[in-house]
Amino acid sequence: MTPLPLHGVLFEFNGVGTYLIGASGLGKSEVALQLIHQGARLVCDDAPEFKKNTKNKKLSGHCPEGFFGLMHIHDLGVINILELFGSSSFKPEYTVDFIIELIADEDRLKIISQQTPQQLLTPNYQTWQYRDWTIPGIQIHLYPNRNVPLLIKTAIMQFSTKAKMGVNTSEEIK
Repeated sequence: MTPLPLHGVLFEFNGVGTYLIGASGLGKSEVALQLIHQGARLVCDDAPEFKKNTKNKKLSGHCPEGFFGLMHIHDLGVINILELFGSSSFKPEYTVDFIIELIADEDRLKIISQQTPQQLLTPNYQTWQYRDWTIPGIQIHLYPNRNVPLLIKTAIMQFSTKAKMGVNTSEEIK
């Protein structure tokens, strides 16, 4: 299990609180902006704060005061999601149900050539740890011509469908 980094974008899509993480400069905020344009709702860009949700005992994230609805997009600066997309594009708080880690993949062909056929067919599920919570997720490798927002939406929908069926992706990892 990997410790949960405190740097990423938290948003809600399709009823799933998703924490998008990855190295600095990968375009997490830009991907989240594309998803917001397609119906996702921003909780916090860059550094959400986490706490225990007293209603459902889950990990919940919210934005520090003064940063509500704001995103930093390289070349555009700080943009106000509330002004650009309206109040329906923002949630002040949401549970962290699923994590997606973006990974820069400069050696994609080398990595693929080292994988077995079984590894190529198996989702890259992972888990992250934050205090008492274990949060399921998946890694998505970045390389040219991938439609990352589409992959993220599909991963979230797949996670949501499995959760509704009672399948625990954390258990699939083992």
